[in-house]
Amino acid sequence: MGILPNQFGEFDWQDDSLLHHGSDLVIYEMHIRGFTMNPNSGIAEAHRGTFLGVVDKIPYLLELGITAVELMPIFQFDPDDGHYWGYMPLNFFSPHHAYATDPSACNQRDEFRTMAKALHAAGIEVILDVVYNHTREGDHLGPTYNWKGIDSSTAYMMTGDPTAPYASHSGTGNTLHTANQAVRRMIVDSLRFWDSHMHVDGFRFDLASVFTRNSDGTINLDDPPIISEIGTDADLSDNRLIAEPWDASGAYQLGKRFPGQRWMQWNARNRDTVQRFVRGDRGMITELMTRLYGSCDLFPDDLMHALQPPLSINYITSHDGSTLYDQTAYNHKCNWANGHNNTDGADEFRWDCGWEGDDGIPPNQRMIAPRSQRSTFHQDRSPF
Repeated sequence: MGILPNQFGEFDWQDDSLLHHGSDLVIYEMHIRGFTMNPNSGIAEAHRGTFLGVVDKIPYLLELGITAVELMPIFQFDPDDGHYWGYMPLNFFSPHHAYATDPSACNQRDEFRTMAKALHAAGIEVILDVVYNHTREGDHLGPTYNWKGIDSSTAYMMTGDPTAPYASHSGTGNTLHTANQAVRRMIVDSLRFWDSHMHVDGFRFDLASVFTRNSDGTINLDDPPIISEIGTDADLSDNRLIAEPWDASGAYQLGKRFPGQRWMQWNARNRDTVQRFVRGDRGMITELMTRLYGSCDLFPDDLMHALQPPLSINYITSHDGSTLYDQTAYNHKCNWANGHNNTDGADEFRWDCGWEGDDGIPPNQRMIAPRSQRSTFHQDRSPF
C-alpha cells in the first residue's frame, strides 16, 4: 500500500521544487544540533538545536558559498541511548522530535519542511544522511523496539550462530536484511516519503556496501536488487544518490566496483591523498594530480563503465574523523572528551604543524610554527 497524500497534513510549499546543482556543488555536512546549539551561533535561544535554527543560519551558509547541506541523521532515534550523532534510527519515516522547537507539540515535520523550503529559496539543496543498514535494536543483547518483536529473520541478516545470531556488517551488532523484498520495499517507501512529502533533494547512504550483501553475507556485485530498485524508481529519478561505498566488514567498493552508475560516491582516496600531501609525505604529486583531475582511475569514462568524474564526492574531513582544525593541530587522535576512551573516529594522516595541540601556542605560531621550531621529523615531512 502506497503513501496517500492526505495522510501527512497540508503544507504550503508554494512553488518550491527540488534542486540539483552541477559543477557548483559544494556540500556542507551538518549536524542539526551541533550547528545551531552553541550560543556562538548567534541565533535566538528558542531556535538553537532545531530545524528552524538552520533557517536562521542560511545567510552564513550563503557567505561560505554552500550550495547543498548534507544533514547528519535526522530520522527519529533513541534520545536515551547516548549516541549524539543520530546513527541509531528507530523510525525511517519520522524527523527526530528533539530537533523541533517544542518536542512535545508534534510539529517537527512542519518545521523540517519550513527548513527545506527556506533552503531551497536560497538555492541550497537538502541531502539527508540516511541509515538503512541497521537500527537501534542492536544484537541479541540489545533492546527490542519493533522489528525484533515482529520478525527478526526478515528484518535482519542472521548468522545461524546461537551465540551471535545477528550479522554485524554494519558494526552495530545487527545488519538490515536488504536482500529481503519486504525490507527493500520499506526502504524505497521511506525514500519516496522524504522526496514527495518533505522535498528532500538527495540521500547519502551510510555504509552503502551493505546493500550489496546477500542473505548469507556474501557480496553480489552483479545486480544487487535494492541498488536497482532505488536507482530505477520513477519517483526518485530526480534525487541525488550518494553512496558511502564500504561497510564495517571489509567491503570496499569505491569507484567502478560499486554497482550503481547514477550513484555518486564519497571518495576516501581523495581524502587520504590530500591529507598526506598536506602532511608532507613524499611522492604525492602524481597521486594528487589524479585526484584533482577527477579520479579517472576510479571513475573511468569508457564504454564498459560509463562513469564520470562528477560522481566523485571529494572531501578532506568528515564526521568520521577530526575537524579540519584538529587535522593540523594534533599528530594523533585526541578524542577523549566524549567519554568513549578515544576509540571512535579514524586515525587519519595528521600533522600538527610543529606544535601539538592548541594550548599555549604563541600568537605568531598559531597558523604554523617557524621552521626552526619544528621537530626534525616534521622538518623532513613538511611541504613548506
